[in-house]
Amino acid sequence: QGMSFINPRQGWTVDSDWNVWRFDGVSWTFAGHNDNDNKFGLVWPSSVIFADEKVGWARTLEALFITDDGGQTWKKVLVTEPGEFIRLYMVDRDTAFLYGDRGSVKRTMDRGKTWTAILLGDVGDVTAFACRDGGRECWAGTSHGKILAIKGEAPSKRVPFPTPKEMTITDIGPSGEGAFLVSGFTLVRDGNPNPFGVLLKTTDDGVTWMTLKVPPDDRFEQVATFGSTIWLASHTAIYRSS
Repeated sequence: QGMSFINPRQGWTVDSDWNVWRFDGVSWTFAGHNDNDNKFGLVWPSSVIFADEKVGWARTLEALFITDDGGQTWKKVLVTEPGEFIRLYMVDRDTAFLYGDRGSVKRTMDRGKTWTAILLGDVGDVTAFACRDGGRECWAGTSHGKILAIKGEAPSKRVPFPTPKEMTITDIGPSGEGAFLVSGFTLVRDGNPNPFGVLLKTTDDGVTWMTLKVPPDDRFEQVATFGSTIWLASHTAIYRSS
């Protein structure tokens, strides 16, 4: 269901029964269980992400939890409507964004004590999110193929994006100064019977874009860069640029 590593010897994951496990470099041990009365205080987690060996976040269907002791105990910091916030993007141990249904975005800068709503308007569901500069500049991608830039407390602004017909954005990956990679897929409707995965790149903060040549695949889910190498994941395969 979800996995988070802070280095090759320290990581956490959620299994198919919504149990949280911690890896110490040798073996996996319980860090939380789905029992409503468990001592960890974490109920039905669906994903986890850690900033360091102590501070981590866990998302459930209706709530967000945080731990300050590596997953031994968890504290609920936010309750949401079911399905309102699909994913969590963590910047550091204090700053995180929740995003999801109908342009919903919330930001905390004090480890979940207070939250600020960020208004994006009628842009569809937020399906991808990425930040740089310590969370002061972020991009949100949507199910309608739109990208919006969020800078500090200023209103969000639309980023020019050459959306292929009926495209859903699945991931945004910063790849250098002014550079972003955006993955997604086209939808099966409106005269487009064959969906296909797409990958676009900008090196000037979205002023211009290029469509990258990628392997034929129905749908790309995640993209990341390490140096000059691009990694691209679909539902069935992982690709690496040469």
